[in-house]
Amino acid sequence: QNNSSKLTQFTPVRLIEIGGQRYASPIANNGSGDFISLTHSDGFIVLEPESKYAQDSILPYIPFIS
Repeated sequence: QNNSSKLTQFTPVRLIEIGGQRYASPIANNGSGDFISLTHSDGFIVLEPESKYAQDSILPYIPFIS
């Protein structure tokens, strides 16, 4: 996941468990007005402006329910 813009990006994700570990899997969406995709997600990951991330990067996660 990369963020080439000059703004912080909040990407909706679904949490999945593999081998006892939790991972965030990005949910496809059609932009900031796509509220339907949020119903399939557990929270957001935060992508800092103009940043590149490896697939196994540890990123800030904001859950919808704590």
